[in-house]
Amino acid sequence: ERLQRGRIVGQENGTVLMIVAGDAARIEGDDVVWFLVAANNLLAAALHRIHLEHSLSQSQRMDALGRLSAGITHDFNNLLTSILGGVELARHHPGDAQQVGAYLDGIQLSTERAAGLTHKLTAFTSAIPQKPVALDVVSLVERMLPTLRRAVEESIEVELVLLEDEAWVDADKVDLERILVNLVVNAREALTQAGNIEIGVEIRNASGMPEGRDQPVVAFWVEDDGVGMSQALIDHVFEPFFTTRSETGSSGMGLSIVYGLVQGMGGDIFVSSDTGEGARFEICLPNRSAPTLVASTVAPQIHTPSGHRILVVEDDEDVCSTICDMLEVAGYAVAFASNGAEGLELLADDTHFSLILTDVVMPGMGGFEFCAALRQRGILIDLALVSGYAPPMAEGDESRPKLPIISKPFTLAQLVRFVSEIIG
Repeated sequence: ERLQRGRIVGQENGTVLMIVAGDAARIEGDDVVWFLVAANNLLAAALHRIHLEHSLSQSQRMDALGRLSAGITHDFNNLLTSILGGVELARHHPGDAQQVGAYLDGIQLSTERAAGLTHKLTAFTSAIPQKPVALDVVSLVERMLPTLRRAVEESIEVELVLLEDEAWVDADKVDLERILVNLVVNAREALTQAGNIEIGVEIRNASGMPEGRDQPVVAFWVEDDGVGMSQALIDHVFEPFFTTRSETGSSGMGLSIVYGLVQGMGGDIFVSSDTGEGARFEICLPNRSAPTLVASTVAPQIHTPSGHRILVVEDDEDVCSTICDMLEVAGYAVAFASNGAEGLELLADDTHFSLILTDVVMPGMGGFEFCAALRQRGILIDLALVSGYAPPMAEGDESRPKLPIISKPFTLAQLVRFVSEIIG
């Protein structure tokens, strides 16, 4: 039987031999009963604390998500205004190709930015760990500034003190954004009604860093001029559940989450504060060189195939029409079905397709169920998925086979490249 601190490895004549924290120990008689009761209580308390930590962590995560989604909603509505306005203006200039082209360029840019916002929200809510990539912290802070400003009251000024050059680190983009959101929200809570929050980024040489750091670091900080903290509070500030906000209902998990994320990135976090003097939270991550970008000298070309038919299964009529038109422009012959059941009916009479392109989330029969039904019927046409959002697959889930997938939204060139890589 495994216990919280040890494991019984044998017993004889009322003596129990245990491993406790790596050391062997013998306990006898009534001590055996005492140990088992105490260990059981410890285990129950530990499980209760784990459950409580998880619940409060989720609560804090949802609070941060609410603030993030509010900022994204504002940005998304701005982008929709640009898109709708661009469409209306293009219609008012039917004979001016240059002006219409300019409006179309603006619509495409706004759409790409909108896609980035939905990706940010999806990644923020996902429990799947992201892979570290090369990130310029300066650019990331600049892009997040509108969202961060909307996370605080209008009476609070958010100022940037940034390098003119780039500052590269290896980190997960979503985790870095979560750190900034948590620190800014924490700074906001330290301000009464009005005040200032400063966000800064700089690169420091190893000589100015704590012992053990042998390479330059990117230091970025969030500083406020609020109520500040005593040294006694600073000593506990990263502990789970610890909070100075007794009236706000805070879970006290924000800074402990920040601490865990920073440690996971191989970085350090420092706090400097005093009562009535504001607080500064500073994070140092190993600096890396800028990634090498290989400029493409060949303009992207759309391959025009011949002799290939594609079946598109999509329940949204507008999306289905758009995908079919894109494929036809690229030279493919296209048929479509509005749902999985209709697709099966069509394939009962006609299986002369090079590829079936199906949406993942559809009413009645979703994309995975549709693919499974095809396999059960012995229809061995190449399959690929189209998804606006697909829940992550569980390991070893045979009901959801791993298939090529393209995420909405996508451009004509991206769609044609995706299809051509499957069927040639």
